[in-house]
Amino acid sequence: MEEKRHFEREVPTYGEPVSASELREGETYFSVQFADEDLLQPLMETLVFTGRGLDEDGSMILYFQDLGAYQLGIERGSP
Repeated sequence: MEEKRHFEREVPTYGEPVSASELREGETYFSVQFADEDLLQPLMETLVFTGRGLDEDGSMILYFQDLGAYQLGIERGSP
């Protein structure tokens, strides 16, 4: 596949999953899901990774915030 350049780094022309250990706070990520079973109606959401935490049983939780709320400075857990 053809590679593209963006801010002086190689960017593949296809999506790649990111492991939890590679996530960086304040970085932007994209979620792509499909609205139909035939995978013809994509839904894309821009998210900012805002950190890690633990739930009641000690399992790791990854926190993301939608881009609009992040840009407005709305913090996680605020009304």
